[in-house]
Amino acid sequence: MKPHLTSTEFRRHVRPLFLSADQKSAGPYKQAYDIFSIISTQFAFSYVAAPFIILSFSGSIKVWARAYFIAHLGIMASMAFFNSPGKQWLVAKQQKRAGRARMMERSISNDSIHQEGGGPMGLPEDAAADLEEIREAFARNSNIVTAKGKGNKAN
Repeated sequence: MKPHLTSTEFRRHVRPLFLSADQKSAGPYKQAYDIFSIISTQFAFSYVAAPFIILSFSGSIKVWARAYFIAHLGIMASMAFFNSPGKQWLVAKQQKRAGRARMMERSISNDSIHQEGGGPMGLPEDAAADLEEIREAFARNSNIVTAKGKGNKAN
């Protein structure tokens, strides 16, 4: 797992535990989760931005050491947790809350690729025919506008 995916893993596996069982409305502790998320995000941004303010390697290491490398440790702990059986435990807990019997894996939905009445990605089955229809409609509308324009000039 890449470090930048830990936030995705939290949103996918931890956040649903703070929503209602139907996953559509907030649970009783959702506001606390949101506040904790905002505070931890701001802390992480400040922690990561410190070297850009200090502009020296030794100074940056000193600042991070005084903060006990907490963001580094948090990222490593999160990566270790989501690459361990802990992730499956969270998924099982989510399924238990939702009352589902089988594990749902995230996959690309065929519905988003093949839409009803169209080709892949929502594109028309026969693009050339559609373009020709648009051109003909444009030509008809141009003739109507031109005819109205000529009629107005005569008056």
